[in-house]
Amino acid sequence: MNREEFDKLVHAVESGVAKNPTALRWRVALWAAIGYGLLLTGMFVVVVLASGFYAVMFWADLSGKILCGIVGTIILIGGSWAVLKALLIRIPPPKGTPITRGEAPQLFALLNELRARLRSVPFHEVMLMPEHNAAVVQVPRLGVLGWSRNYLLLGLPLLEAHSPEEVRAILAH
Repeated sequence: MNREEFDKLVHAVESGVAKNPTALRWRVALWAAIGYGLLLTGMFVVVVLASGFYAVMFWADLSGKILCGIVGTIILIGGSWAVLKALLIRIPPPKGTPITRGEAPQLFALLNELRARLRSVPFHEVMLMPEHNAAVVQVPRLGVLGWSRNYLLLGLPLLEAHSPEEVRAILAH
């Protein structure tokens, strides 16, 4: 795929979303439900398999009971660990130099004003980076379960190259 084809694809997606943003929300919710459903199905399969081995213990002789108990416990612990590991992924925080309210009071006043006007979530940390870019990064604290920490990354070259009004527009975007 070349740049022209990519731009056409992005434009088609953007225009489709602009016409019906509710459909996008439903589509995202559907895919999230499918993902959670697969995780719950995996846990259900683990519990059913382990329960099957525990149930066989009632009809087995002594050595069979011990073997079924061990296998059922291994399946239960191993399968539960695998499902929990899939849920609790770790994403490292972005790299940059953190700045505080005391170091840049005007920037934080602007961020507070924009946040109030746009009704957006607060940033837990504002960081400077060497790239000519600006970005928001959400790092989940509980994996797919959420509770994200929000980072605003501001490139120092971007801040130096633009007027305060342009920086305001970039931050609002």
